Amino acid sequence: MEVLNNITTTSLLLIFLLPVIITLIVFFRQAVGLRGFGIDVPLLLSYSFIIIGPIFGIILLIVSLVLSNAFYYFFKNTKLLHLPKVGLIIILTSFCIGLLGILFPYYLINISLSGILAVIFILSLTERFFSLRTHTSFWENIVYIVTISFIAIISYLLFSIEVLRAVILTYPLLVLVFCVIAVLLLGNWSGLRIAEYYRFKEVAKNK
Repeated sequence: MEVLNNITTTSLLLIFLLPVIITLIVFFRQAVGLRGFGIDVPLLLSYSFIIIGPIFGIILLIVSLVLSNAFYYFFKNTKLLHLPKVGLIIILTSFCIGLLGILFPYYLINISLSGILAVIFILSLTERFFSLRTHTSFWENIVYIVTISFIAIISYLLFSIEVLRAVILTYPLLVLVFCVIAVLLLGNWSGLRIAEYYRFKEVAKNK
């Protein structure tokens, strides 16, 4: 019964944490001015980091990106259509990840079913990265990956704060109202973003 209660508490916490993570994503997009991402990718990555931990999550993300890019260049000049090509790349990447799990079983021993789903989430993000690279440069892709990883790490840290966890579970409605108000305020943001202040700093000095 105690185990069941712990599972229920964790599940509720993950659900009630959703508005907080979305507000964080909107803040970085609207107030900070970090570009190139929507809500879905950083949200999935955030929950993946929360479930399997940021260290293993970052390692898995890097390995999957390296493998998928290697397969991408291998199939780059083939006449395959885009969707089958991406599907083939994800299949081969996931198979290689599985082989690495066999070679290094220590990392998979304590991963539950939800952890496996988090691994699948990270692998599924490969398609979004390929869609992004068609109209952005290599360094813009790097900035994009670092940005969403940074948001995911902050989400993990927020989840790890015991006081915040207690507040979210005890006053979920209050947290919801706070997040709604914050998103509404960010939705009416009309000034310069923080990144734009930095970007136009030299222009302001010249004036």
